[in-house]
Amino acid sequence: MRSSKILPLRSWLIVVLALIAADADLFWPGGDGSYPFTTLRGETAQMYGKGLYCYASLLIDAGFQCADAIALFLTIPCSTLLRR
Repeated sequence: MRSSKILPLRSWLIVVLALIAADADLFWPGGDGSYPFTTLRGETAQMYGKGLYCYASLLIDAGFQCADAIALFLTIPCSTLLRR
């Protein structure tokens, strides 16, 4: 089986793009903070109001930020170590 030279380049490109995406999601500035939002059913929900997740609820935002932190601090370093 012949090894492809483009495969390592693709995997490094995925690592770099994942690093950029996770970093931007965790450390994106902006937003005024949390604010109340009235749903279509008339219920009030507290929105997060910061960064890329400014239109997400606090619970959803916590899940997204957890996934980004796992990608940034666990998945990307482990994938680069296993590649050596």
